[in-house]
Amino acid sequence: MNAPRDGRPYAKTSGGGNPRLLEGYRHEFGSLLKAGELELPRNTRDLILHLIAAHHGNARPTIPWAGCELGPPSLLESKAGDAAMRFARLQKRYGPWGLAWLEAIVRAADQSASRAWSNRRKESRSG
Repeated sequence: MNAPRDGRPYAKTSGGGNPRLLEGYRHEFGSLLKAGELELPRNTRDLILHLIAAHHGNARPTIPWAGCELGPPSLLESKAGDAAMRFARLQKRYGPWGLAWLEAIVRAADQSASRAWSNRRKESRSG
């Protein structure tokens, strides 16, 4: 996917690439798996993991795991199931609108950061 390897974010490619090579892989699921290995505060662990999984609108309640090679299919399916159960717990805790509001804040921050990175990239090319 032409991801740069010079210190810039891996989530931002230099264009081109062939999405079919990803076989449906979504980085949110890989990020969720990696974050699940971290020691996170017990009282906010569910919320942190959900917001990572949902930052592009997935994990409401399911998250696709196709194309992920970070474990055997049985483990990946189990982790995707955990995400759905986490969503249910958070819906109960925050209510559907409260959880959606928190997700919207994270999505807006992600989009803002992407836009800022893209603008800096354009400026460095023209400047």
